[in-house]
Amino acid sequence: MTCSRRSFLTAAALALSAAAGRPAAAEAEKPVLKFKDGKFRILQFTDLHTAYNDEEEVGKSAKTVQRVGEMLAKEKPDFAVLTGDLVTKEVDLLSGGLAAAWENITRPFDEAGVPFAIAFGNHDHERQATMPEQLAMIDRAKMNLTYSADPTHPGAGTCWLPVLGADGNEAARLWCFDSQSYPTIPDMGTYAWISYEQIEWYRAESAKAEASVGHPIPGLAFFHIPLPEIWKVHNAEAATGTIGEPPCPPDLNSGLFTAMIERGDILGVFFGHDHDDDYAALYKGIALVYGRKTGFGSYGDMGLERGGRIIELTEGKPGFDTYISVPQGEELSWSHWK
Repeated sequence: MTCSRRSFLTAAALALSAAAGRPAAAEAEKPVLKFKDGKFRILQFTDLHTAYNDEEEVGKSAKTVQRVGEMLAKEKPDFAVLTGDLVTKEVDLLSGGLAAAWENITRPFDEAGVPFAIAFGNHDHERQATMPEQLAMIDRAKMNLTYSADPTHPGAGTCWLPVLGADGNEAARLWCFDSQSYPTIPDMGTYAWISYEQIEWYRAESAKAEASVGHPIPGLAFFHIPLPEIWKVHNAEAATGTIGEPPCPPDLNSGLFTAMIERGDILGVFFGHDHDDDYAALYKGIALVYGRKTGFGSYGDMGLERGGRIIELTEGKPGFDTYISVPQGEELSWSHWK
């Protein structure tokens, strides 16, 4: 459903935004996330891999942006999240450069009236602009909700977003992390890890939320590079969905999953990065879930139709239903209820 007018933040949402570290004044015209008739539907896109460095990449990028629009029209989500590797090569054939590349990605959400947030991927860090500069480009979109809760954190866009219930209070929370790119310390593997600062921020914000309402607020987390714990469920017996390649998490485990276990609020973690995987599995009570690769650029060798993942929350019920969505139907339904 296309929104005919924009939603505006209520006083409760403004207060929550200010508590998260984002100035309330800057949020006065941002859309509210809230349950509708007891449901909240999220559409995850991942690994768009748009680029404008040769004619073939230009064509693939146009096809990818079209697919995003098709999926938004088909699923009519309340919110969309893009889990990284979105602009992944040079953009010298695109008038307007990198800002125009980001505008191409964000335009379908503005046109559909769907609020969105971005969790940057390792290839997004390779562009010729800082992560805060790229976030400023993204923030030109009226439906963008991505922000940096603490600008001192590595990368950009690590933040949380409230989802309001029928009573106007926070009923669920969405966490986005910049999982960064490559280690700056020699001989520490191929990919970087979510940092100590980000984990401590999550723990503090989660504890404040629990203290304010007397119980943990159910949450979902989104980032690009999977956690090392993914190896615990990377087998056909544990997972529902396609296992097409070995996962590529960081070699070092920085402890985010342990922090989530201790805080007790995260229901599921959603990521991308490994293009031929789209499975879901449960580990220690937390769902570890791959999205479906959305983009036509880069590799993807399993013949998987490009699409996205739907995650549906039910107000007052801890857990979610999820399935892979493609233009012609649905695949790989899976549920996690506590």
